Amino acid sequence: MSNQKVYQFRPRWASSANHPIPQSDLLREVPDLPVISGTLLSMELVICQRSVDLAQVSQLVLSDLGATLQILRRAGREAAMGRDCLERVEDCISWLGLEGCLEAMAECPITRSTRFATILSAWDRAREIAVISRFVAEKLALNVASEDAYLVGLAHGIGNLPEILQWDWMSQSGGNSDLAGLRIAEAWRLPHCIVDYFLDRLAGKTQTPWTMIVDCALELLESRLSASLRDEFIPLSLAPSGRYQLAASRPPAYAGS
Repeated sequence: MSNQKVYQFRPRWASSANHPIPQSDLLREVPDLPVISGTLLSMELVICQRSVDLAQVSQLVLSDLGATLQILRRAGREAAMGRDCLERVEDCISWLGLEGCLEAMAECPITRSTRFATILSAWDRAREIAVISRFVAEKLALNVASEDAYLVGLAHGIGNLPEILQWDWMSQSGGNSDLAGLRIAEAWRLPHCIVDYFLDRLAGKTQTPWTMIVDCALELLESRLSASLRDEFIPLSLAPSGRYQLAASRPPAYAGS
């Protein structure tokens, strides 16, 4: 018998989301994030099943920056009302339920507008940095969880979302993407590893685990010399669905637990 963690589908319980949210709450002032249509379709197919592998659902969510942030954001809001703290995507999925996750993801699907290519490119880049960040954390044997390294890599550029998505909410950040990222992370109650990353950036700390991981990942991605390293250690090929598939002998592409 398989020992995989299985999420049993059940109706979503009444949650604190039904409670009124103060108008001053920053979560109400920032638009929803776009989610790739393929991710939405995959989640709809998952919901049609009677039971699913929670780790696989987490990998699906973590393959899409918008889906990840929408679920973390909504779960953070609901958990905060009950004074709970959710740090892992799996916990957020369990908290919200599959239908709640789909509802959060479906708020703003990516459409083929003038910004479509820009958004898709940013989402792809975030995912690639996340994969490399997890790889770096594992290879450097840093005292951090690999799934946290993935999350930090995925979210390292959220301070650029106002520009990418043409928001004016973060205009007071004065063009400082790290400050904008910190404000977004705090407003959405994102996991502490993401908040700590932006705090380290603003403090000018370059030798903390989070900044070292992201800087190394960015260097590997940007340097032409990194091509041979990626071919040897993390060979990536872009599948028609838009998701990266790693060689079977390598670690899985996305950290779901």
